Amino acid sequence: MHGRSCSLDWDVHRAPFLHAAGFNVLFFDFRGHGRSPGRLVTFGCLERQDVEGAVEFLASRGIRRIGLLGFSYGGMAAMPGAPLCPEVHAVISDGGPASLRSAITGLAVERGLPRWLGRFLVWLTVATTSLRLRANLFAYEPVRWVGKIAPRPILFIHGELDPYLSDFAELVAAAGEPKLAWRVPGVGHVKVSDTYPDEFRRRVLEFFESSLPA
Repeated sequence: MHGRSCSLDWDVHRAPFLHAAGFNVLFFDFRGHGRSPGRLVTFGCLERQDVEGAVEFLASRGIRRIGLLGFSYGGMAAMPGAPLCPEVHAVISDGGPASLRSAITGLAVERGLPRWLGRFLVWLTVATTSLRLRANLFAYEPVRWVGKIAPRPILFIHGELDPYLSDFAELVAAAGEPKLAWRVPGVGHVKVSDTYPDEFRRRVLEFFESSLPA
């Protein structure tokens, strides 16, 4: 599952190593991204329904052991999405923010704005979008849902220079067992797979092979 302002096209290059290991792979565009309609981005509230729809599609084809692999925004949607889907047996979040606070503050910092302004933008963005949706977006933050994935396993991948994961320890602490956290020094947001491609592929395959038995 792709990142914010991206599409499935950004991640298609990942399919070969998964196919070679015997996995089927489904890519999709979140609402308001790529070839999917819509304009509203909710950082998990509605996107979890996109995850649920993708899982329902796979289940309709007889697939019952599903793993989610989400990058950044995709990881943010996977964590509240997985508890809705009993067919999901494992989750990997690569750079998925813990909260709206860290997601929007990280976006501001990445664009060169001061961190204090990012914190202000959190409340402005969330308040505006919540009013449009008539829903409290804070209720769908990953840190509030990640504990509900257990006892299914989750793997967190974290570049320690990632501005979107200032509350990474809080996210890992909120998750139930079993859980794994791969922290990589000197690496930024969702750059682990580019910086250490062989190690990334090995860890992803080992995790899914142990969590999605044939």
